[in-house]
Amino acid sequence: MSTFANYYCARYRVPPEHFDRAVLVRSLYPPARLLYPFISRIYPDFFDADLDLVRTVGRLRHPRQFHDACVDYRHHLAHTSLARRALRLRLSVRALYKLLAHTIPENTHSGRTRLAPSSPAIGP
Repeated sequence: MSTFANYYCARYRVPPEHFDRAVLVRSLYPPARLLYPFISRIYPDFFDADLDLVRTVGRLRHPRQFHDACVDYRHHLAHTSLARRALRLRLSVRALYKLLAHTIPENTHSGRTRLAPSSPAIGP
């Protein structure tokens, strides 16, 4: 069974080694997305907590596992900075979840694959 990272890379034609950065940039709040190139050059570790979450979520096989993956992220010390909290220079958990839910095929959401419609019964 494939992971979110596998599905994402196949769907959006992203090389696996670029998965984490591609998903990070796509999941950032708009102000962070705009400033990402500058912040990451000046403070290379600024988005480390966000990248850790993206990597963790990349290993998920079902959207229902998302909440458990986010527990550590929500309590990360990096969120204490004014820039990350008030200015939202960070990842949007909601945007990341939406991306996950829209990328993993629907038939894996329940943990079961969808069966093809059955043929009409042939009987006496």
